[in-house]
Amino acid sequence: MQKAYTGASDRVNGAGILLAELAMNEKNPAQAEKYLLEMNTAAKGKNGQILEILGTYYLQQNNPAKAEEFLTKTIAVEPKNSAAKILLLGIYEVQNNTAKVNSIYSQLKSASPKVTNRQIGTYFGSVGAGSLAEKYLQKAINEDKDNNAKVVLGQVYAGLGKKAEAIKILQEAVNNKVNGAAEVLKQVQAMK
Repeated sequence: MQKAYTGASDRVNGAGILLAELAMNEKNPAQAEKYLLEMNTAAKGKNGQILEILGTYYLQQNNPAKAEEFLTKTIAVEPKNSAAKILLLGIYEVQNNTAKVNSIYSQLKSASPKVTNRQIGTYFGSVGAGSLAEKYLQKAINEDKDNNAKVVLGQVYAGLGKKAEAIKILQEAVNNKVNGAAEVLKQVQAMK
């Protein structure tokens, strides 16, 4: 794989991305960063995939300033990149930067296809940002009248150890006849 990466003329290829992932899995973030920065340089900072991976990498390394830099560059190259915008939304939420939160949120809501509050909340839930997941899933339920968001919110609550809240919202989902809600409710009720 190393040969496939170093032999490539532009160094922006699947082998480089895999090498960066392997380095992260081997707890060698410096090597991962080296591969990613080399690929970014080779792509002259114009490859949205590499920029987004760098932004995500810096978030994982708890460097929100660098993450913001690369995610902003991602959006400059790929204006419709919703994943990068959601990550930026999370950074701005943590910073309590209301102006930037509102700006990014407006972009997401007016995107085509439209990004829903449930999608934003689900994404935050999948990366372990429970309070942000809860905020956007509540918006989905209250503003968008999205009963399916109740199941996701119930799962988030269960993951946060809030069993009573999980059962309550999942019961609402069952009452609203949301597909799969009864099964999730049973699983949560069986939790210790």
